[in-house]
Amino acid sequence: MNFRILLLLSTLFIQGLSAQTDIILHMHQKLGEQPFALDQTATAPGEYAFQVTRMQYYVSEIKLIHDGGQVTPVTDLYLLVSAEKDDQFDLGSFALENIEGIEFSIGVDEAHNHLDPALYSTHHPLALHNPSMHWGWAAGYRFIALEGKSSNNGGTTFPDDFQIHTIGDVNYETVTLAVQGILNQGQLHIHIDANYTQTLKGINVQGGLYSHSGNRRLGPPRF
Repeated sequence: MNFRILLLLSTLFIQGLSAQTDIILHMHQKLGEQPFALDQTATAPGEYAFQVTRMQYYVSEIKLIHDGGQVTPVTDLYLLVSAEKDDQFDLGSFALENIEGIEFSIGVDEAHNHLDPALYSTHHPLALHNPSMHWGWAAGYRFIALEGKSSNNGGTTFPDDFQIHTIGDVNYETVTLAVQGILNQGQLHIHIDANYTQTLKGINVQGGLYSHSGNRRLGPPRF
């Protein structure tokens, strides 16, 4: 009898493993309607020309919405996104069939935002990096690091530098998107576009601007 129970449990365990599906997140970087490129001229929401020389940000607390509104968290995964290239991230394997949405937050959650980055292995997103994404234990990580040049003559020249680094737990922001998973060779692929012109909505960087604080709030990319 005990042997039969053990055999049944083993069978159920193996079936559960076989039902796991790998989830791959693809992020397609955009600057307006065009693919993102460093030093490419774009139009800010204030209708002036600017160029981006750096755009990095953290994504954390990812949740998968699936199979009739079920929510499954992707635990202990942090993404450091660099906008100069399209990228894909392996979110892990999950027992689900249909992806309906994805939720994530821009920045690092408060429980991890003030930990020592030296605790992480070299290639971990929360480790120390160059250029730096960490602002010290009190402030924590740079949630978004946006740097570039602005123009005051319609994009003929770009004489003014700007740097806006968003820090502080108050700037942690959650995004929820309706998406579909595309099944390909046993993997479910999620594709999202990120438009970085929207980060400057409500902020005028003409003439230059330097802000490294929690008081200057960048808008999230438009996904």
